[in-house]
Amino acid sequence: MPPISYAGSIRPQTTTAPMSRFLGLLTMGLLSLGAFEAGATRPQGQANFQGCRLQPEFTHVFSRGGIEASASDYNGLTLSGRGVSFANFLIAQPQERAALPSSMRNCPALTVAGPIGFHSGRVEGVMGADSIAASRAHTGARSSHDRRSFEPMARFEMWAADTSKKFAEAARTPVRAQQGYLVIDRRYGHGDGNYSTDTTQLAQTRVVKIFGNAGQKTILTIYGNNVVLENMAFELEGGLRPQDVLLNLPMASSLRMARAGSGAFGIPASILAPYAAADLRDLAITGQVFVGSLCGNGQINEGLFAHWPQEGQTPTLPPAPHPCEGRPHACTAK
Repeated sequence: MPPISYAGSIRPQTTTAPMSRFLGLLTMGLLSLGAFEAGATRPQGQANFQGCRLQPEFTHVFSRGGIEASASDYNGLTLSGRGVSFANFLIAQPQERAALPSSMRNCPALTVAGPIGFHSGRVEGVMGADSIAASRAHTGARSSHDRRSFEPMARFEMWAADTSKKFAEAARTPVRAQQGYLVIDRRYGHGDGNYSTDTTQLAQTRVVKIFGNAGQKTILTIYGNNVVLENMAFELEGGLRPQDVLLNLPMASSLRMARAGSGAFGIPASILAPYAAADLRDLAITGQVFVGSLCGNGQINEGLFAHWPQEGQTPTLPPAPHPCEGRPHACTAK
């Protein structure tokens, strides 16, 4: 097998760098909690979400089921259809909140149609939930009464399922792994940017490499029930941005992503897996994440996919999975 060469500035590596940067930020955030006694939180006011209308295109993390996560951070608006449990965690504001639609500027940073359990960490902004229990946590104003913040749950569920179905049904160019590489070339503008592969090909892949220019929509639909992206490099070349790339998993019931990605971006793509119980381990994702449920210590960095279609309708959805379904030892946040 020929040696692997990595052109450009994006070079495969572990997520140690982004995770180290996060741990530094989290440490500073946790140090700022020193003024509070152990187990205490700052007195909270009641938030008013008047005028808030969350839109999926500008929401960074959406879990149809719950979230159980620890020792990392999500950068951007986060939404969960069931309870969440965070430990040693940061929920960060979007860096350019002023660039959001006016209907979203008053929305909570963390919205949960269920209880929030938060132990040690920080939420940059308000939280909305059925109930909130926090210890050693620094949070903004809270609301456990304003049901308007939960309105988008059903709408987001339909949008995610319908959008994944549309992408899966579009004309696609199949791609296959060759000598450990899964290569997509968008530089010459052939086709409409829709590609497909399956879990058999993915199991033979060590490097995903996508060539393209900035602004070229690139959607890779992966077919199969149990999707694994583990110990895999993921490279963008030629100016293509994380905002241009989407991994669509229309059939997946489980998704494991561990120690995958390249450079500062980690996995430089948004993830659309509306039915999957997702387990993210020791990696960073630069993009949006829409899943059935979410578990683990993966870091999700800001990066809105720039090519979403308009909202539509979808058939009735199956029940949302629990974030630790099928992985009893996977979740550490309690």
